[in-house]
Amino acid sequence: SAVEIMTFRETDGMPDYILAAVHVARQTQKPIIIGKGGRQIRILREKAQAALEKKLDAEAAAQEQAEEDQALLRAAAAQSAGDLPKARTELKAALVRRPSSERLRTRLTQVEEKLALEAQEEKQRRTFAHYSKAVALVQQGKLAEAAEEAGAALKENPAHAPSQNLLAEISAAALR
Repeated sequence: SAVEIMTFRETDGMPDYILAAVHVARQTQKPIIIGKGGRQIRILREKAQAALEKKLDAEAAAQEQAEEDQALLRAAAAQSAGDLPKARTELKAALVRRPSSERLRTRLTQVEEKLALEAQEEKQRRTFAHYSKAVALVQQGKLAEAAEEAGAALKENPAHAPSQNLLAEISAAALR
């Protein structure tokens, strides 16, 4: 016996339409294959449908995994090139497509922590640059400009004690 697919039509929002012909060596085999009231054919259809859905689900999961891997590779390449904002963008876009991915979420957290650290380091560099310039201006006797630079350092980091002390010294010197 053999089954020949005569027509296969995909329909949106509905089960696909399949017309199949069952070929048997002897006509007496047909009732055995079809079953009473089409029961055997129905069982065969249900098993085939379950197997097909399982295969399609596995293929979809593999495709999603491949897309996730590609996003992680693009993010790693961006990070290697020193472009953390691009790495973050890649990971966020991938998380929109796969919000349950722990790998993407973990990697995004790592990238965001590095970005925050870089921002903090840049803030410290700017603070120190303003403070250093203020010290040089004090040594040159340019107290008004030194006060502006010390103020700029404190704007970057209000808790920067050296800038606070320098500004206090400049104020005290101006009062003398």
